[in-house]
Parts: sequence; C-alpha cells; structure tokens
Amino acid sequence: MSLRWRITLGLGVIAALGVLIGATAAYVTTSQRLDTTLDDSLRTAAAHLPGVRQPDGNTPPGGHDESPRDEGDFSRPQGCPPSGDVAPATAAQRLDADGTVTACIESQPTIPVDAKDRALASRRGATRLRTVQVKGTDYRVVTVSSSGGAFQLARSLDENQDVLASLRLRLAAIGAVGVLTAMGLGWLLARRIVQPIERLQVAAEHIAVSQDLESEVPVDGPAEIGSLGRSFTTMVRALAKSRRAQQELVRDASHELRTPLTSLRTNSELLARSGELTPAEYDTVVTGIQHETQELAHLVSELVDLATDAPLEVLDEDVHLAAVAESVAATARRRTGREVRVEVTGEPNSDLVHTNPQLVDRIVAVVNKEVITQRDLAERLNMVVSQLKRQGTPLPPPEVLEHLTDPIGGLHEMARVGRRHLVLSVPREPIFRSCNLVAGRYVKDLGNTPGHLNHWSKRSFARLVSSVGTVREVTTPFPWTTIWAELPD
Repeated sequence: MSLRWRITLGLGVIAALGVLIGATAAYVTTSQRLDTTLDDSLRTAAAHLPGVRQPDGNTPPGGHDESPRDEGDFSRPQGCPPSGDVAPATAAQRLDADGTVTACIESQPTIPVDAKDRALASRRGATRLRTVQVKGTDYRVVTVSSSGGAFQLARSLDENQDVLASLRLRLAAIGAVGVLTAMGLGWLLARRIVQPIERLQVAAEHIAVSQDLESEVPVDGPAEIGSLGRSFTTMVRALAKSRRAQQELVRDASHELRTPLTSLRTNSELLARSGELTPAEYDTVVTGIQHETQELAHLVSELVDLATDAPLEVLDEDVHLAAVAESVAATARRRTGREVRVEVTGEPNSDLVHTNPQLVDRIVAVVNKEVITQRDLAERLNMVVSQLKRQGTPLPPPEVLEHLTDPIGGLHEMARVGRRHLVLSVPREPIFRSCNLVAGRYVKDLGNTPGHLNHWSKRSFARLVSSVGTVREVTTPFPWTTIWAELPD
C-alpha cells in the first residue's frame, strides 16, 4: 500500500473513531435524558393523585372527583382520577390492598402486577419505577402507594425509541459524511506531503540509471522532506566528489607512472645490448634502473596511500632545501643527459626549514615529473611560436583571448601545445567596460577598450574553457576572470 493511501486511511480511521465516540456519547446522553424526562413526568403526575403521600409526609386534600362518571362510552370507576389528571400516562390503574386491579382509562393495556406492587398497595412504601413489556411493547411504569391501595401509571416507550432510532440514522449519516470528508482532506494532504518524496524518488532513479551524479535533486517540501532532500543532495555530491577523486587518481597515476616506466623500458633495452656497452655505461644503466625502480615503488606506495586516504605521520625535522634541489637536479641529469647545476647563495643554513620530510618527498616526486631545463623551456616556446606562425594564427599579447578574431581556435591551439594545465585570464564583462565608463574612458565605444574583440562574463568564459579541459578553479580578481583548467592526457 502506498504512503498516500496509508495517510488517507489513517486519517479516515482517526475520524471514524472520533465520530464513533462523539455519536455514542450523544446517543447515550439523549437516551438518558429521554428516560429521565419520562420518569419525572410520571412521578409528577403520580404525586398529584388522590390519597398519595407527598415527600413531606402529608397527604394532599382530595381535589379530584373520584365518584363514578361517564367519560364518553366509558364509565370511569369509583376511586380513579379523570384521564386528563394522569397525563402523560397512557395507562392508569388502581391496585387495592387486597390485590384487586381497576383500570382507569378506556381500552388501556393491563399493567402487570407483581408481589412488590401488592406489598406497596397493602402498606405504604417508596415510589417504584420499572420497565415492563405488554404485548411486545415496552412501558415505563410508576407505582405509588395511596390511602387504601396504590396507583400505577404507565407510558409506552415507543416514542422514545422512535426518537432514538431517528437519532441513530442521523448520527450514522453525519459520521459517514465526516469520515468521507476526512479521507478526502487526508488524500489532498497526503498528496501534498508525498509529492516531494515522489520527486526525490524520480531523481534517485534517474541518477541510478544515468549515473549522472551532477543531476539536480529537489530539496523543497516540508521541513523533514526538505531535510531528506538536502541529505540526499549531500550524499550525491559526496559520491560525485569520490568519483572525481577516483578519476583524478587514475589520471595522476597514469601520468606519474609514465616517466619511470619509460626510463625502465629504455634501460632494459640498453641492457639487452649489454655486449655493446662499456663497463661505465653498463654501471650507469644499472644505477638508473635501480633509481627508477625505487622511485616506481615510492610512487606505488604514494598511490596506495592516496587511494586508501592513509594519513601521514607528522614528524617534522630539519630539511636542507639545497639537498632537495640537488636530488631534483640529479634526476633531471639522469633522465635528460644534460648538465643541471644547483647554485646556493646566502648565509650558511639559510636553506634550512623545519618540515615533514614525507611531504617534501611527495613534492619532489611531483617536481621530478615536471622538471624542465631552461633550454627545454626555450625550445618549447619557440616550437609554439613556430606553429602559430605556420598556421597563420596571430601571436597573442599577454592577455590573448579577448584580442583574437578566432578565440575558440586560439584556445584549442593553446590546449594542444599545453602540457597539463592552462591558466587564462580575460576582462570580466560587463564590469570591465563599466569601470571604463565610470573613469570616463572610451565613452564613445560604451567603455569597450580598443582591441577587445570578445567579451565574456564569468560563467560564459568558464563554459568556453570547459570545452578544452576540466575547470578546476575560477577566481575573479577585480575586474578580471581567471581560470585554472586541467587538460586531458
């Protein structure tokens, strides 16, 4: 059963219980009130009968004509009050001390008499109320003692029962309407409550099928539902972050393992021709293999630590930066075959820092992958310039993209010749032009700086750069937009 139906039925059950309790209380109260009213009316009528002792012990003077008299076709017996004096009773009879019963109303049913009634007629006693059944009809009977016997007045309970039957029907109808109304309101309320949950369910199923962890997750709804949506969003973002970390780990691993593996392959090929090597060359190759093997083991250990989030033991000690630089230079000499020198200037021990050597080893491992000599840098720059000239692409000024007639082509060329990262900056529009207008510059051109052919906002420039790489960080030093992007391998 769905949550919507459960809420609806639950409210219906609660309404039904409330209606049942209220209807039962109303029915019982009404029944008791009707019985009490009938009993009081019978007592009042009986108290005014001739010869009946009052609560104060006195007997009222006879004000009734007890002599025989014809009432229509009916001759009222002696000792019976007129039929109007016993209202609202529909039956009245006199019970003598010897047990003789005399009906006082024409065609009335005979009221049953038992031993207690006879005892009350033979000697005075308390008024007695009881319910009897005569020919299938219930009667309420009051018996009061009087001089020479007792009087019995009775009234049918049919009227009370008719009222209660009508009341039952009315209460049942009102209860049914109340329950249906509560269920209808419950359905509307449940729909309002469940809709955010259903949207969250659709979003979860979409993420499960598409594996798109960047999908938007709805967080609207009541407090608890909104909190659930925000928690789900936090979980999805954590999963997305974990996936990006895994992808970065694989990418970094492939990049960092490429250099030592290439060096090992080269040295192993040289060892295959060991007969052609001099002893010095042989020793150099073996030493290189040992160094690369050690570094490869170090990289694998680092990757395992990154994959398992193993914490570093922070044990700081004194580290000479000159020694660190020399280790980087030694790696560069071994891999490039070029002379790389490290010059240290300044006071003795001025290169001494107190830090964690394990972190220094990690930094050196990264630097060794990116180490490049000044000659290498010059050769790469010359190659880029030559390629740009050969392709007819204008050479970029320090801020390049806003000046190019083909900014997309220039961006893709930068990405092609780049190694791993791009750091780009452009004027942030329309803030840059607004600053020119405030300063009174280039008012005729609406603040546009001469030579600026392209204009980007922060969002549009990030979208442009994302076409060639993964945008890692976007900063906005006023009034510029600067982006760091990582290029695919």
